[in-house]
Amino acid sequence: MAVFRNNLLGAIRGRVGNMVSYVVLGKNVVRMIGQNNKPPTEKQLANRQAMKVICEVLSMAKPFTRIGFDAEAKLRSLYPQNVGISVNKPAALKGVYPQIEVDYPKLKLSMGSVPGLMGLTVVAEDDGLCITWTPVLDWQYMHDRIMVVVYFPELAAEKHEKSCIELSGARRSEGIERIPLSSALLSQRMEVFVAMRAACGADVSDSQYAGRLN
Repeated sequence: MAVFRNNLLGAIRGRVGNMVSYVVLGKNVVRMIGQNNKPPTEKQLANRQAMKVICEVLSMAKPFTRIGFDAEAKLRSLYPQNVGISVNKPAALKGVYPQIEVDYPKLKLSMGSVPGLMGLTVVAEDDGLCITWTPVLDWQYMHDRIMVVVYFPELAAEKHEKSCIELSGARRSEGIERIPLSSALLSQRMEVFVAMRAACGADVSDSQYAGRLN
């Protein structure tokens, strides 16, 4: 793949022979296309499965990661989803092909300089989840709001139904957030992540793994 910089002709789009040109984030990109009739190697198959696994788990949290990786994406001239893949593919997978899976405690869904939460706990109640942390009354951070992802990896449903997402929850000073869930969802396996979102500006904290339930 090639990237044109300072192209006097302006952006070039379209296909010529086995080359196709398009614009990504303001950059003119050219890549080769064509067929490869060779059977994939085991290394290639492992890479494909790793990519599939990471893309699937990130897709369930897309509204969260769109905010969580936005600042880093702008620094790298990438889309937030691309940042999520580049960060998690090398670090948040375990197992070997064909049994590659997500290592949830290592999964990152946001990156930023906002402080995380201390004393983080999550428990299931009759009507949902109760997330608690040590309240902070420092004026600089007390109005930050919690973001939450509850992921149901074993739920047999469409992707958009496999997660419950809160993007503007309780303030840091409150020390508690409740996520309503149906009794059917409460019986499912859950992987829970949180991050803090600055009250002013677009900065966030690194995501924190709150734990697995069921």
